[in-house]
Amino acid sequence: QAFDNTYLFYGAYRVGPESSSAYSIRLAYLLSPLACLLLCFCGTLQRMVKGLPQKPFLGRDHRMLLSAKVFSSWDFCIHVQEAATIKKQEISNEFKVELEEERRFRQVQQQTQAQRACRLLTYLRVNLLMGLLVVGAISAIFWATKYSQDNKEESLFLLLQYLPPGIIALINFLGPLLFVFLVQLEHYPPNTEVNLTLIW
Repeated sequence: QAFDNTYLFYGAYRVGPESSSAYSIRLAYLLSPLACLLLCFCGTLQRMVKGLPQKPFLGRDHRMLLSAKVFSSWDFCIHVQEAATIKKQEISNEFKVELEEERRFRQVQQQTQAQRACRLLTYLRVNLLMGLLVVGAISAIFWATKYSQDNKEESLFLLLQYLPPGIIALINFLGPLLFVFLVQLEHYPPNTEVNLTLIW
């Protein structure tokens, strides 16, 4: 019965009191997008977990033979030239990633204790810088919103009301570029670089 008495599903928002509604429309407007974002996050997390390779759980000694990958990777149902080209590039990229991960694993095994400590310090510095960037971005959005709301009476309010979306667009444009650059400084394997960039 609460759904019959609400303005939420008609796209209207009333500032006045809600005497006829069984629940708070203001709260519904706040929680509906948050619930959608939470569901999207859970779906993305589930797909990421399904897509994790089994190799890290089996240990480094258990490796798929490259010859098995060569002979079992091709899809013989492909009849279109464009699809065949894409499949060839996909198989080539898989081999490149596999060989790069093996090379990096051997480099890590040959490092001395001092080199490992240096690498750990690099990880800490880069991750601290990334954390500061995230906090700075959130602070910039907060202060831009607060400034635009506090100066409603000024003549430039038309421009000021676009300040928060402009800051958000700038952060969405520059943030991923910075994170891609910073994650590459840590010298992770390509798969880890992609996952860390997505997380940041």
